[in-house]
Amino acid sequence: MSEPDRVFLYVNDIAYSGWTDISITRGIDRCVSSFHFSATERPDGPYVRPFDLCEIYVEDDKYLTGYVESVTPHFDKGAHSIRISGHSRTKDLTDCNPDIQSGQFSGFTFAQIARAICGLFKIDVVIETDNANQVVQNTNLERSESGFKFLERLANLSGVLLTDDEEGRLVLTVAGDTRSPSRLVQGDNILSGNAAYNVEKRFSNYIIKGQSGIGCGAAFNLDGDGGVSEEPPVGEIQTAMRAEAIDPDVPRYRPHVTLAESQLTPAQMQERVNWQRQYAYGQSIKISVRTPNFRQSDGKLWRPNILVPLDAPWFFADDAELLVAQVTLTLDANSSGHVADLMLGPIEGYMPDPGKVKVKKAKHSGGGGGKKKSGGGGMDLSGIGGIP
Repeated sequence: MSEPDRVFLYVNDIAYSGWTDISITRGIDRCVSSFHFSATERPDGPYVRPFDLCEIYVEDDKYLTGYVESVTPHFDKGAHSIRISGHSRTKDLTDCNPDIQSGQFSGFTFAQIARAICGLFKIDVVIETDNANQVVQNTNLERSESGFKFLERLANLSGVLLTDDEEGRLVLTVAGDTRSPSRLVQGDNILSGNAAYNVEKRFSNYIIKGQSGIGCGAAFNLDGDGGVSEEPPVGEIQTAMRAEAIDPDVPRYRPHVTLAESQLTPAQMQERVNWQRQYAYGQSIKISVRTPNFRQSDGKLWRPNILVPLDAPWFFADDAELLVAQVTLTLDANSSGHVADLMLGPIEGYMPDPGKVKVKKAKHSGGGGGKKKSGGGGMDLSGIGGIP
């Protein structure tokens, strides 16, 4: 049996080890990873302080880059301990509101906007999907929005997931980008597990009702002098539109009706209602399993966003390919030792919700361009982080 992996917390180029309890969590549906380290002895070396930049390695493999946020030493008559915790670098995106002069963006790709917002916090962006190269026609950063909430709105429409990587970068990706060489098998490499099948949010019929603009015509208004002024052309409104998706696995009549938040085309309405059905199915299945080490069969560390086969008769799963949505690497010196807790589910449960902002595909590989549109109120991104 191989020796268990050693975990190192690097702060200011000094490696701290000898931890008695460790928990490191990364997930595909969160753009921030977290860590908690505990020891019964103060680590050798300089005092680790909040705000310190840190890196976490499992042996020689980097797994997280972030900041120390909390240091909690404790002692009493019988014992003393220290606990250190923090998050990955992308935490600033979720906590902070970008202070920029103009919050309007028009004519830029989602990838360009993401790089500009992240540039404020010196966070790099990794593009893993062409979906990020869609052009955002017009959107506004609300004054009360965090950087992450703003980017999440745009990511939803583009079909992009926001997560982080071991370098602390923001990653624009899609669900299920790779497959694991491992196979999770009950009675073999699964120490324990639990599953939840909850269908209370699944419906037989998903229906969206809405309206859409069709045609064009000029609008006229009376001015203060009794004259007639012509307004810009406006579209006529087509009402009584609807789209429907049916879940054949729901055995009784359970309709769910929603109203479109904005004017949508019939194709957009159908896309949204199909997503509602698939997402409800995906979220109705949650399976957690504990494996006996940190690594997959090829020696790579477990990480989120990989597809893995599951054979677990107790969970009614027979060769089911599921998405690893979250990974927690855990060391508990008193009980479990080195284990990886994996949260699994159907890939459909991690597809982004089509959003409200209108986008279109970039016409060329350069995206939507980096120049401010004249008279459009758009934003010059070069002033807040730059466009590659």
